[in-house]
Amino acid sequence: MRKRLPRTITTLASLPFITPMLSTSSWQVLKWATVVWMMVMGGGDVKINPASLEFASCGTTGVTISLYSQEDVNSFGSSLTGSGCNEYLGNIYICDECSSGGSPITDLDGLSGLTIIHGYLDIRNNPGLTSLSAFNNLTSVGQYLRIWYNTSVINISGFNALSTITSEFLIANNTSLQSISGFTNLSSVGSYLQIYDNDLLSDLSIASSTSLTIGQNLYVNYNAILPDLDGFSTVNSIGGSLQIYQNPQLADCCGIYQLIQLSSPSGYNIYSNAAGCQGVNDITNQCAYPSGNINSASNTTICAGLGTSVNIDLSDAINYSGELDISVVSGSGSASTYPFTHTASSVDQVNVGFSIPAIKLPNASSNNVVYQIGWVSLTNTISGNMVTAPDPNLTGFVQVTVYPKPNISISAPPAGPVCPGTTISFDVSQPNSVGGNFNWDVVDESMTLLTGPGTSGTNVAYGSGAVSTDLGFLASQCATVAGTYTFRFTPVGPQCLGDVVTVGVEVGDEIAPSLTGTAYAGTTGTNACMTDAATAAPFDAILAVQGYTDNCGGALTAELTGTSVSGDNCNWNLTYTYKVKDACGNELLAQTYSNSGSDQDGATGVTPTGMIGVNACANEAEIDGLVLVSADITALEGAYTDDCGTVTASFVSQVLSGDACSWSLARTYNISDGCASNDFTVVITHSGSDQDGATGVTPTGMIGVNACANEA
Repeated sequence: MRKRLPRTITTLASLPFITPMLSTSSWQVLKWATVVWMMVMGGGDVKINPASLEFASCGTTGVTISLYSQEDVNSFGSSLTGSGCNEYLGNIYICDECSSGGSPITDLDGLSGLTIIHGYLDIRNNPGLTSLSAFNNLTSVGQYLRIWYNTSVINISGFNALSTITSEFLIANNTSLQSISGFTNLSSVGSYLQIYDNDLLSDLSIASSTSLTIGQNLYVNYNAILPDLDGFSTVNSIGGSLQIYQNPQLADCCGIYQLIQLSSPSGYNIYSNAAGCQGVNDITNQCAYPSGNINSASNTTICAGLGTSVNIDLSDAINYSGELDISVVSGSGSASTYPFTHTASSVDQVNVGFSIPAIKLPNASSNNVVYQIGWVSLTNTISGNMVTAPDPNLTGFVQVTVYPKPNISISAPPAGPVCPGTTISFDVSQPNSVGGNFNWDVVDESMTLLTGPGTSGTNVAYGSGAVSTDLGFLASQCATVAGTYTFRFTPVGPQCLGDVVTVGVEVGDEIAPSLTGTAYAGTTGTNACMTDAATAAPFDAILAVQGYTDNCGGALTAELTGTSVSGDNCNWNLTYTYKVKDACGNELLAQTYSNSGSDQDGATGVTPTGMIGVNACANEAEIDGLVLVSADITALEGAYTDDCGTVTASFVSQVLSGDACSWSLARTYNISDGCASNDFTVVITHSGSDQDGATGVTPTGMIGVNACANEA
């Protein structure tokens, strides 16, 4: 459990140092120990914000922080980050299996900001830990560094800034460890350096780039498959003995030969290794260098212009310093005008070679140039003897053939964006007479190599149309493939590769569809009310793209953007506004087509019957007064309906027939729904008679008539 400082300091005397700033190690942990601190000064409280206290160091000398879980690591890392601490004064102990609480430790990234640990760093028994790369900023460890029993670590590649381990350095019992490639700047181990019981360790490269001093013994033991000690080739001083034993595959101990020769260790225990590393004499016989020979070169053929240096093998010149010269054997070369100096040093004693920069081996021609590299003078740094050419002791030379670099040229790519599926071709030529062929491939904008048919070729012959592809690999999903694709052409052989030449091809459809044929004209004569026009004559997205084409030949779609209707029920016009889109999303806007129609159905209903038994003379005026035309109209407008609107009835004519004893009046009316083409007439017939007898007073007869009673 991390101890917290008290939240209130009650006496000024308890402060080790107070000015406008705070100092000493007692205050260096303030920033991450708590949130707000109080000091009582003369009866008044003064708040100190820890965020304003900037210290590089934290922790307490001699006190160990133990990290038993990933939560412990993360919490400790957060406190370091939050406090800005990169120099830890105490010890750090990281051990997953030392406690059962919390999550397994899988990474140490929270400790990546540490640059100095004044105490020890002990990393042990962490089965879930696979990497130690978190310590790349660590420069020194004040006590020992131990890395042991971490069963999942395969490669120790961190600690590349670490230069000093004050005490012991131990790497042991890491059962999965195969490679130690870190510690490239390690220069001093104050006590023992021990590497043992790493069953799979086969690559040991400690201190490969600097000189290393070991204060006491060097132990390399019980590493089952370790083949060599090349990782110790830069150890130039040891204060104790060499303890190299029980490494059954260790046959090459030349990595410690110079240490044996120059440092004189205090003792040797070298045994139970493979032949070649069974003792000091075994190592000396195998690793001593007999003369100042130039043995060979790692690369005796290079290509001009690629910057490849020639590494001369000076294994037999380890104790010699001298000058090398370059001459032209054949071809149109240009030999160097001054010697190159090789100096015997601790670095040369390990990296027994000399690098001739490629710029000193030029070839501007189209044919081969052969250079020869040999000694001009040589001095034995042990005896002090010097010889100069043509002394027979200056043995060996190296001839280097410099081939002209293939220089290919590519025809220009197609202009502008190319549609997916378009066939493109390139002319590829080679002006230098070096023969060979070329390879080509294609990468996208993220430099991802494309695969599949039409994306690459190998050993292709130069010529017109040497590369032809229909971009079939881009023929689908247009919206996802647009961009610039880089075609890469690499000359090959017969001797060398040339510079990669790249050509960018912009692929994509950036052009909107166009009307190239006869556009769809819409429908006519639709029987519908104007309010129902869109339902009766809906937008047809398939017919809407009729007459349109895409420049890349892809499918087109129509998307409705607006609808408007004009006119009336008797003659309406429905206009659709839409856009035409291609597969790449390019849009042709504001396209229209219209459907037209009208209400073609007249009013429907049953004509009312006329009145019968009307008591009237056969006189229109009299009848009209009794049977009103307006009443007929009201009855008709109530009897008829229309699907699109209101029905109106209007009087047309009437015909009276018969006589007073029996007459009929046939009235004709026009029925209209507002559209003249739908109008029709109906007849309502009223009938009646004179139902009133004559009226009056019968006159009185004559009296006193003088006649016989004879009718005649």
